Amino acid sequence: MVEYIGKRIFMEQNKKMNENYGYNSSGTSEPDYYEEYIKTQTLQAKKTFSRCGLALLAFLLAVNVTVFIAEIAMILFLGAEKTSELLNTNVYVQYALNVVSQYVIAFPILYYVLKPMKTMKRDRSKLRLSEFAILFFIAEFAMQVGSTIGEVVNSFFAVFKGDEVTNDVTELVNDSPIWLMILVIVIIGPIVEEIIFRKLLIDRLSRYGTTLSIIISAVAFGLFHGNFYQFFYAVAIGLVLGFMYAKTRNILYTIALHMIINFIGSVAAIPVVESLEGFYKAVDAYLADMEADISMYTNDILTVMAYSLISCAMVIAGLVFFVKYVRRKKFSLRESCEFMLPKEKSISIAFGNAGMISFVILSFATFFLNVFY
Repeated sequence: MVEYIGKRIFMEQNKKMNENYGYNSSGTSEPDYYEEYIKTQTLQAKKTFSRCGLALLAFLLAVNVTVFIAEIAMILFLGAEKTSELLNTNVYVQYALNVVSQYVIAFPILYYVLKPMKTMKRDRSKLRLSEFAILFFIAEFAMQVGSTIGEVVNSFFAVFKGDEVTNDVTELVNDSPIWLMILVIVIIGPIVEEIIFRKLLIDRLSRYGTTLSIIISAVAFGLFHGNFYQFFYAVAIGLVLGFMYAKTRNILYTIALHMIINFIGSVAAIPVVESLEGFYKAVDAYLADMEADISMYTNDILTVMAYSLISCAMVIAGLVFFVKYVRRKKFSLRESCEFMLPKEKSISIAFGNAGMISFVILSFATFFLNVFY
């Protein structure tokens, strides 16, 4: 049962007030004090969520402004045609813009805004290797569910738009050298993103409920990715990573899991991407003539089939573990906080403030720009 720790604090403070100022039963009643306490804490919670939203908004604005200034500078020095060519075909320029805008410029700004905010100190706990593996499989299952939803949503927009909605991230990854993917996608990205969305956000928002802080950090993590392709599976993975961090309070676990997920989705997928063309040719040849010689595509067929089978096995394992976790109530966390927001108002308080509203609006504006332009 969730305990309203805030009420206990209020009762202790109220008792001291009665002792110090001589209040008695003829004065203001305890319920009146408590109602005032509820209003004060709710207002403070809104300010906390709003500041987090403003920090995320500042991050997003800093990224866009940095990229805009960089593109203008490139146009002035190189010309519009050369700039367009570099931005569309040169992966090194694209990576440089992403790394500088997000990690060099925007991240310090966000950290500066969030760092002074109050946090709740919690003890760390260890995670057994078996538990880590289980959460990895659950994350793979969650990612598959989110990816499917993303594909459906983008298919809808493709019909509405009358043209295919391209995934710029996939195209960038496919054209990237391995060392660059390992450096940025597998190492730098997970470290910085886990610090932002797990360490900084959950530590500050869990004052008003651990579960709520996980949800907010996961949604913010999804919005951070800037497109409908990645939004849904990023939210799904964010929930697993948030649960892992809230359970252990050790950011190293979530960084490790994030790195593994990104490695599988980028570096480990390279042989599969390279084999897809041969695989499709073999399928087309077989469908056209069942006696066609497709032996030249054997390696491509085996590579794609092996990767597909392994992926399916991980997703099925994740589904099984997820069901077991739900049945055994292992996803439940101790809701120890300073003030537990009322369940029926928690989401409206968390998102119904200037900071969060501005961040969400700008994020979805970016989503739709990526779809239609």
